[in-house]
Amino acid sequence: MIRLDGGKMKKILFSMLLLIAFSFAQEVTTKKNINIDKNNLVNKNVNIKGGNSSELSLNPNMPIEVGITSFNSNGSEYSFSIYMINPRAVSGVQLDIDSNGVLNVDQVSGGRAEDNGFALHHNKNGRILGFSMSGGSIPASVTKEKSENILFNVRGSSELKLNSSITINPIFADKSAKKMDFKSIPFQVGK
Repeated sequence: MIRLDGGKMKKILFSMLLLIAFSFAQEVTTKKNINIDKNNLVNKNVNIKGGNSSELSLNPNMPIEVGITSFNSNGSEYSFSIYMINPRAVSGVQLDIDSNGVLNVDQVSGGRAEDNGFALHHNKNGRILGFSMSGGSIPASVTKEKSENILFNVRGSSELKLNSSITINPIFADKSAKKMDFKSIPFQVGK
């Protein structure tokens, strides 16, 4: 017979209890029984929140949403991010930033465009082009969070105070070079 002191016995019992609790937790599963009458559905894309996935399935027929977020100014210098929530992959981008001729675009960089191998080109007047020389694309968005859908970052300058709205006039192309529908959200400076 093996004799164990009280401390060793407690450690062994505690370890066995943890092992049993862990193995029980591994076997617990969540089952979701869903009864759907297909005749009553308007949109047959059904998303169920919960589970282990944080991905979002956007309706591929929805237009691309584009706008400005993370706007900062430092005197005559401005920096902001342009976001794009796209339900389908995008193979080409042309954006015209309209600030009533007040803002000069000095630099465009980063975001999902550069992450996916897009070359970014711009002029001072606010036209920005993005495309992949290898034929790549920006994959569909997996979330509706603007901060997780930054297309690229813009730095600009102005000799006048920028206090009007900024609009984005985009053209997006899919892998077949067809124009994609969009919804542009104007950005009001100072609000």
